[in-house]
Amino acid sequence: MSIQNVARGAAMAALYLAVPAAALAGKGWEVEYHSNAGADQPGSFILKMDDENIRLTPVGEEAEVIITPEGFLVVNHESHENMAMRFEDLETAMSGISEAMKQAQAQLDEAKKNMSPEQIEAMEKYMPKFEGPGAAAAGVERKYSFKRTKEKGEVAGLSTVKADVYEDGEVVGEVWLTSKIPVETLVRSSERMIQSLPPEMGGNLGLAEMFVGIEGFPLKMVNRKEDPHEVIEAVRAAEKKFGDDTWKGPSEYKTISMADRMKFEMNEDRE
Repeated sequence: MSIQNVARGAAMAALYLAVPAAALAGKGWEVEYHSNAGADQPGSFILKMDDENIRLTPVGEEAEVIITPEGFLVVNHESHENMAMRFEDLETAMSGISEAMKQAQAQLDEAKKNMSPEQIEAMEKYMPKFEGPGAAAAGVERKYSFKRTKEKGEVAGLSTVKADVYEDGEVVGEVWLTSKIPVETLVRSSERMIQSLPPEMGGNLGLAEMFVGIEGFPLKMVNRKEDPHEVIEAVRAAEKKFGDDTWKGPSEYKTISMADRMKFEMNEDRE
């Protein structure tokens, strides 16, 4: 799993789950989600959290992500490595990548001045512009809105209320929320991680602002923009006490910094 995929994966998880609520007050929760593609397919994951920490275990991936107040840790079970990075270091590293991307794009734009339309089209076919999923969204007014309905249900044994998700005034999905599970830790951690990324990689989205007025923890998410509809639903949710080792990687794994791993991958790409 590349560092870029880890970062974007964490961003997507935050988009699905970041909803303001009350503090956990020391209680921990474990929630297991299944995708309608299958319990053993990508999209399914297990979320563990207490009042300070989060652990995401995606199905079908070789890595887990642990987020703490100081930073995050990627536990790679394939390479037997614990890759750690503080949020401050992530912001510095991502700023450098962002600047390199801008310089490369500027060089391409300059080269286009001496190219024919056919040459430009051929080049852009194989060398698209350096933009990420957050490039268009950064600094732009939110186009999503949420409206709580009176429809009630039960997911994973907990009472829920349905909220419709709108994009540019059109219903594109739904979220089933419970008031039984507070998620302040999740909001704070996901916001901190996303804010550390440059706009080109999905940063500065202000995720919590997207959910103003919607209180509750999402136990079921339906994306109607996909055909068939993409559904991620909790099948199990329970309070749980976690030991300190839950928020650490295996002690027998090699511990390296995320910055060193990124340098290694960039050097491999050049070879």
